[in-house]
Amino acid sequence: MKVFALVGPLFLTLVGCSSPMSVEQSPSVTISRLIPSAGPVNTSVTVVGHGFAANGNTVIFSSNVPPSPDFVPNLSSDGSTLVFTVPNHWTPECVYTTQCPIAYIPRAPGDYTVMVVNANGTSNAAAFSITSEPTR
Repeated sequence: MKVFALVGPLFLTLVGCSSPMSVEQSPSVTISRLIPSAGPVNTSVTVVGHGFAANGNTVIFSSNVPPSPDFVPNLSSDGSTLVFTVPNHWTPECVYTTQCPIAYIPRAPGDYTVMVVNANGTSNAAAFSITSEPTR
């Protein structure tokens, strides 16, 4: 079964809960930096940039290792900053749009990318490193 979802200009095709992505970046949404740019899961991260919407921002947190990406939806912003918490386990988009079966898969240490999607477009990618194993 395929599920299609449109999140701003980010178009995802979900097969089960895996998500091949086609991302069209927009210069109107830009990440300048992440504060901090490394830390363990559950770290509160401030995304600094511009083009963030007052409401309805989604952070995409992904790696090159499946399962990926994580979605942190419905974040508010003052236009130049927004805050999200580094996911401690995999949270695919289908959790927010349909009922999908997922397993608890902890986020492992390593390098990840962060992008912001909203009605203004899709940002560039910024780097974040998870520094330690998640605790259960």
